[in-house]
Amino acid sequence: MFGALSTRKNAWAIGVLACLALLPVDALATEGPALPAKPPGSEQAPDAVAFYHFMLGYQHELNNAAGEAEAEYLKALARDPNSVAIHLRLATLYHAQGAHDKAQAHADAALAQDKTNLQALLMLASVAVAAGRSERAIELYERIVALWPQEAQAYFSMGMLLSGLKRYDEAEQTIRRGIAVSQTAAPTGYLYLGHILVEQKAWDRAVQAYRDALASNPSFEPAYLGMAATLEAKGDTAQAIAVLRKVLQEVNKGNREARQRLVRLLLTQKAYEPALALLREAIQESPDDVEAQLRIGLIYGELKDYVKAIEQIKLVLVLRPQELRVRDHLAY
Repeated sequence: MFGALSTRKNAWAIGVLACLALLPVDALATEGPALPAKPPGSEQAPDAVAFYHFMLGYQHELNNAAGEAEAEYLKALARDPNSVAIHLRLATLYHAQGAHDKAQAHADAALAQDKTNLQALLMLASVAVAAGRSERAIELYERIVALWPQEAQAYFSMGMLLSGLKRYDEAEQTIRRGIAVSQTAAPTGYLYLGHILVEQKAWDRAVQAYRDALASNPSFEPAYLGMAATLEAKGDTAQAIAVLRKVLQEVNKGNREARQRLVRLLLTQKAYEPALALLREAIQESPDDVEAQLRIGLIYGELKDYVKAIEQIKLVLVLRPQELRVRDHLAY
């Protein structure tokens, strides 16, 4: 194999492989916290050919060529069957394809080599979730947080699984454990907590959870959207509108979801002019926004400005001739 690389044309490859051979394949394991140091004497001499195939596989994976990536990873694995990194890349690849049995097999193989490997444990938990085995996934997340107590996302994932099983008290406690170990992850944790409380229709507590998320990160848009949805659900439309306006005026004027929700709420209040202003902004940003164009036509209809309504709906037909809803409105 290396003889084929010995020509002047491929001299660069020899230099690259010489450098790469100084590193073990496991240096390219999936990203995560630093792993515990391996015991002295446990390191194996790196296999340059395995590393070469691993790099080819990784490049194919980056290019979304899953079949080619798999083939190269398997060649690397044949040279280095105990490599944690190769097993983890294959597990990730198979999991993305929905081949969960294969993903689990490679994650198990990685874990056999390193019993505290965070990525392998997370992969096994993810496979369990995909297979609908919530209790098994919860067991794995408990194992993860025992080994890696600062891994906030593991608490959050476990909390959402508990919520799905309607074990709400445990879910809330678990989410709060995750918030406690990571200030950086606190906004996300409070967001999850808000979702859990919404599921229980504990509207006021959910709103407070979203406020806590925003106290940690005032620009956290998902928390604003969650709060607005909760306020709407509890019947406080005026406050929901105020929250959505704040998103668009102070946080991100280009937030399309916030704009769409705000338009819908304004229309329920028959606040047609403010809704029209928002829809015109949407069209200014994206002239082919058919939904915004159609809503403008419908608002003109509500205002009994039928000439403008018909002109607007005809414009939508130009943009999307197959739009049956528009034809229905014209026929009406």
